[in-house]
Amino acid sequence: MRQVADIDDSVMLAAVKSVFPKGAKPSTVNRELYTPVIAILNMASKSKACAKPSFTRPKGYTDAPPIVIPDRDWFRLVLPHLSADKVALISFLTVHGRRLGDALGRTPKDFDPEAGTLAIGKDKAGNPLLVELAPGVRDLFLEMQN
Repeated sequence: MRQVADIDDSVMLAAVKSVFPKGAKPSTVNRELYTPVIAILNMASKSKACAKPSFTRPKGYTDAPPIVIPDRDWFRLVLPHLSADKVALISFLTVHGRRLGDALGRTPKDFDPEAGTLAIGKDKAGNPLLVELAPGVRDLFLEMQN
């Protein structure tokens, strides 16, 4: 137990050694230790219980560059050169903000053209996912071969 105001880099390094005695990849340490602690400290800083956290991330960890969605010109230039399947995939991912894993492995039985929905399976919490497709994306699905 420790006061949130007392958590600093030295505390985090000791926690890394305690939680991961045999070592772990920097991405695992970041995901399983730093990210939750930073979230808690951010909430605490909003209520003035501590200063906003500023930690040195695990050695070897780098923030992924932000994802940039191409502008309309990119879509106008690129999409005409792709197959109907790829156009539908890119449109689905872009319009609905879904992950690639949500689209891969889908079969025709997952798509309900009348309802305009796509069953994705289950989310991280195990809940079933059903995406209501935008009309334009639904139409692109209908143009796919399989």
